Amino acid sequence: MNESEKDPNDIPLAIRIPSNTQHGRIAFRPNHTPRPPRERPPLQARNAFLLPLGIAVGLLALGLLVFWAYRSLSAAGCTALNANQTELAPASGGVKLSVPPAAFSGEFGVQVAGLPNELLSPTAAQSTWRQAAEALPPKAKVVSGFYTLRVCSNEPKSLNIQLSALPQVTIDPQFAYDMYMWDSKRNQWQWLSSDFNAATKSVQATLSKLPENVIMLQTSSPQHAFAVELPVGSGDLTRRLQTERYSMPEWQTRIVVPGLYLGDFGNVAGDRSAVPRGRDFGKNAIVALRNWSDYGEVNRTTLRDMLAADSLRQSHIANLLDVLKNGDYVGIEIDYRGIEESQRDQFSTFVSNLAKVIRSENRNLSLNVVVPFTAIGSGSSGMSSAGYDLRAISDVADAVKLDLTARAVTPINNSQFERMIRGILGETNRHKLQLIVPANGVGRAAQNDYAIRIGEQLLTPISQYQLNGFVIRSTNLTLAEAELIPALKALGAIN
Repeated sequence: MNESEKDPNDIPLAIRIPSNTQHGRIAFRPNHTPRPPRERPPLQARNAFLLPLGIAVGLLALGLLVFWAYRSLSAAGCTALNANQTELAPASGGVKLSVPPAAFSGEFGVQVAGLPNELLSPTAAQSTWRQAAEALPPKAKVVSGFYTLRVCSNEPKSLNIQLSALPQVTIDPQFAYDMYMWDSKRNQWQWLSSDFNAATKSVQATLSKLPENVIMLQTSSPQHAFAVELPVGSGDLTRRLQTERYSMPEWQTRIVVPGLYLGDFGNVAGDRSAVPRGRDFGKNAIVALRNWSDYGEVNRTTLRDMLAADSLRQSHIANLLDVLKNGDYVGIEIDYRGIEESQRDQFSTFVSNLAKVIRSENRNLSLNVVVPFTAIGSGSSGMSSAGYDLRAISDVADAVKLDLTARAVTPINNSQFERMIRGILGETNRHKLQLIVPANGVGRAAQNDYAIRIGEQLLTPISQYQLNGFVIRSTNLTLAEAELIPALKALGAIN
């Protein structure tokens, strides 16, 4: 058998399958000596080179981003504020915006634009401003520029706004001056601040959110509300009221009836038989609920438990509504003290829910707050005001009452009281703010105490700050009334 006659299957596999073909022919590639691998730097050396490069690229990108953001803000008419530039005061004047350095959450972009006051007219072309003009408070007068505000980026945690009256405006002490915002969603004017300084003709507000717009309005003095608080456990008065009708004097608009307390598990404690009902006063009585005694003892436990559980809050609201309706009162007054700062939101939620229920019955809600002692350089156990969110309370309550009777020395007519009341007016609507004062207080001058008559306590703060009114806390109603009449005539409250 010759070579050509061999069986193909006997041919080795490596010979039968060519390694490479080109046009059907076996391509021959000579063997090459393999190249050694290209030498690379050690890993640590490469990282040392790449790290500075990455930082440089990152800085370049950051710079481009900042430049782009600045160009974008500028193009949109926005101004950038930061920890180095905390204030915006347009050259045209009239409004100033500032941010505390600790409140920034990044560079704050803001746009401030002035609108012509003629825009607020019942004949304005835009329906939004027509509605705003028609919704102005009765006899209100615009006394400042009207400014729109817009957040461009990174709204801060808090900010301050100062609004000045127009140069040609003359401040009249017979009127009140407040900052307002037109709420386009609810189609109503929203009060922002009553902290007005007549010397600088400006009103200022500290807010947690930038308002849509700001304006200063001159409004009529609030209609005064004058009330007397009955002594707790006034059994003789209760028995007398059961046999004869109580006739309110001409000046008195309300009477406050204490004697009930916050109990365990959201209940209401106290002897209801000793508490006069609203019908005994011609349905002009407000029932007061407290968590403190006449001796100043504050029950923090019942308050803490009630605020901590939603079920107890709802149960307490239901019990309060039962007291209100069965007693035939025109309203209810909440005077809960010892609220800690960590309970602010819980207390505000409780008050908001209570206000909705009270209003559904066409009754009113009053909130008592104690003097913030830290603001006037004093202190007292159980009397801290840190737990009160005054702005939240003022938004939902019909009246906010500032209790001045807890101090041994009444801080009326001094610089500490002025600082304190202005701070409160920055968060509390003056048209709702009332003072609770003793029939006779004590003042101090040159380390000597002197008696303050009821008229002196009322005339200055009520007229100077255009407050809503007052409540007299006295065990001698006859004496209080005898001293009140001249003071009320001087205020022009009665003839």
